[in-house]
Amino acid sequence: MQNLSKYLPAYIDRNYKKVEGWLGEDTVLQITRINSVQTKLGISGNVGEIGVHHGKLFILLYLLMQNEEQAIAIDIFEQQNLNIDKSGRGDLSIFERNLETYAGGKSKLKTINADSTTIGAKEILSELGGKLRLFSIDGGHLPNIVRHDLNTAASAICDGGVVILDDYFNPEFPGVSEGVNQFFLLDNKELVPFFVGINKIYLTTSKYAEHYMDFFTQADLGIPYCETKKFRTYDTHLSPIRISEMFGSTVLSYSPDKFGIVHRLFRAIKRNRTQLRKQLSNSSTWEYLKSTKLGNFIRSIANKLAPY
Repeated sequence: MQNLSKYLPAYIDRNYKKVEGWLGEDTVLQITRINSVQTKLGISGNVGEIGVHHGKLFILLYLLMQNEEQAIAIDIFEQQNLNIDKSGRGDLSIFERNLETYAGGKSKLKTINADSTTIGAKEILSELGGKLRLFSIDGGHLPNIVRHDLNTAASAICDGGVVILDDYFNPEFPGVSEGVNQFFLLDNKELVPFFVGINKIYLTTSKYAEHYMDFFTQADLGIPYCETKKFRTYDTHLSPIRISEMFGSTVLSYSPDKFGIVHRLFRAIKRNRTQLRKQLSNSSTWEYLKSTKLGNFIRSIANKLAPY
């Protein structure tokens, strides 16, 4: 059986920065904490993601698996004619190579190469043989796609499982917010938000939300969730935490907006470099170069100067 635990520390510490994509250290911390809660509560299940790009976040989920758990990756990959809103650009060969490099192989991987709106929970559960405990949604960013993918995830996760939804607050993709709003107004029966982490929202089944929030408040505030006050902002060494509401449920909201001036300046410089890299990565020249030795060299330099 593939031993994943030996790859996890290096990936959390540094290797995730070497994979092209979008994942910050704050999100790495949030997901590993959620995994710790699930371990503590005995929540087991598979992991998966819709919209894996090159595997930056997916590899983290993969490395968090235990025992007989499996992982499923759903993406259109090279069928980029289906990528209507141009959100991400999956590449199966790069994705699998990254799994080999940073997770030691792909023996626990299941792949569905398809438009996510053509499948549902039934197909995913058939591939895996069981429900998921961690399910990231980062596929198409149009309202109908987001709504469909949320319905898929809601039917595919186990009790206490967590859906990780990307780009809800991203002004480049307002369709994500619209799709989520439609889901909560028209479809949702079980999921509640419990955590807002900068650009992601985290959803779980209703009776488990307080378990997750309690873990975060104990870790960051030193007090149990039941002792917090709604609509109060608590300052920590990481970032301010506000106890707020979303879709009728209490949520913890983490914000980086009050970081010190030096930290904010660094983030602004990094953001500009990253934007330039994103523009260049969509060029026809890069399409030609990316699989060559020169392309690998350019990528290694870019990973140091403008990591995603």
